[in-house]
Amino acid sequence: MKHTFLANEVSTLAKRTSPTFVLTLELDHHPRMFSVITDELEICRVIYNTVLGEYLKRDKQ
Repeated sequence: MKHTFLANEVSTLAKRTSPTFVLTLELDHHPRMFSVITDELEICRVIYNTVLGEYLKRDKQ
């Protein structure tokens, strides 16, 4: 199973002076491990979005 992770632009606050890279990894398919990683990435996504939302709210004030 092949997964590609793209460096994603989060906001327009970042300068566009650095290049964007693509990392492609070949992963062995272990359903249990894949499930754990998926859950952890979802938790990190929620935390990141919460922190970013709070930052943008405070920055607006």
